[in-house]
Amino acid sequence: MTTHTPKHPRVLSSLRIVRDRPFSDYESAIRSVAILNLECSDEGPRFSQAHAIFDRTESRADILRGIVERVPASATLITRRAYCVDPARPNADHFRPSDIQLIKAARRDLDINLINCLDDDLLQVAAAFALRLAGPGSSLATQIHCAPADAQVLWLAFLWTQFEQADRSSLSSAFEAWRVIELARQPHA
Repeated sequence: MTTHTPKHPRVLSSLRIVRDRPFSDYESAIRSVAILNLECSDEGPRFSQAHAIFDRTESRADILRGIVERVPASATLITRRAYCVDPARPNADHFRPSDIQLIKAARRDLDINLINCLDDDLLQVAAAFALRLAGPGSSLATQIHCAPADAQVLWLAFLWTQFEQADRSSLSSAFEAWRVIELARQPHA
């Protein structure tokens, strides 16, 4: 009996939103956003990443508009379930719609996947790829600093648990090459 595993989406975005308090706290504000974009074509995969930091005066609507503008058309968007409410349940939050619900309302072309994974599992993936994550109980500053790595690790975990071996090998190798180039571009202190 053969099992069928899906092919990796042609366009995928991994999203990490960092808030300074739990979303259920009405005073909660978005303090950082990291997006990893991956576009697969005949020429090979192309990675890009955006990371922004905000103070408490930034408008939630403006921040979410920035996210919507940075996610490619018809992308599969992944984010962690722990950071959001299921967009299929619009009344799940009694105070206000979640960030992901507002993103989905603005971008009906997106295929949103809420990933349910344990912190320990992500820490293992991060260790395998030498990425530094903000662990449970980390300071807000550390969470903001590590947001890009969080987005990367979430995609790597999704890649390694959902897709064919050929996709896993080729895309993780391309990712490693992209990371080396990105690190070389960073100014050294």
